[in-house]
Amino acid sequence: MRDFYGASYTLERADSLEVDKKQLEKIKLFTDGSTFLMKKKIKKGVELLSTLLKKQHLYDYIKPLAYSFRAYGYFCQSKYTHSLHDLETLEKQGFALDSASQYNKLLLEGLISTLNNKYEDGLIKFSAAESMRPAIADTNIYKSLTFITMFNRTLVPSSPQDS
Repeated sequence: MRDFYGASYTLERADSLEVDKKQLEKIKLFTDGSTFLMKKKIKKGVELLSTLLKKQHLYDYIKPLAYSFRAYGYFCQSKYTHSLHDLETLEKQGFALDSASQYNKLLLEGLISTLNNKYEDGLIKFSAAESMRPAIADTNIYKSLTFITMFNRTLVPSSPQDS
């Protein structure tokens, strides 16, 4: 099912097949949303996955993928709290996060902490993510930016209004 281009093509031909169109609609939303994410058409991919996740009776094998893919899309849009919420929703619904989603969750927690001036918490999360995937440079970039931000905060003099 991870061959989204092939699945999308097959679903386009579904009009000529004798199948339940309502069932195929959910799968088509998923494959189209996933394909848009891969093509870096993030906004459209997130929209389609959001439409899919609003549907009732979503297949258990699609639901965790749809949430984790939409979380990735939100991440790409710098909507970190939305992304983290999707991953936490998966966990609350009893789905285990795959290793990529666990890694992304740590990055998200680190980014959100850093953006809230909780630099030490952010650095801890980035280090945990780095231990999961040491070959990926993202964590070192985020840690470096966090250190630079911390350093700049100590150099910037307080405004006259703060005195």
